[in-house]
Amino acid sequence: MSQKYVESMPLYRQEQQFARFGVLLSRQTLANWMLYGANQ
Repeated sequence: MSQKYVESMPLYRQEQQFARFGVLLSRQTLANWMLYGANQ
């Protein structure tokens, strides 16, 4: 969440960054994690 809100990194760039590390996550999954974290 800090990348999204503190560093202002959009989810599509986070998706690309994870892919470079070999972790395939969709933007939908990242968005769901943001919603889950915001509701906790």
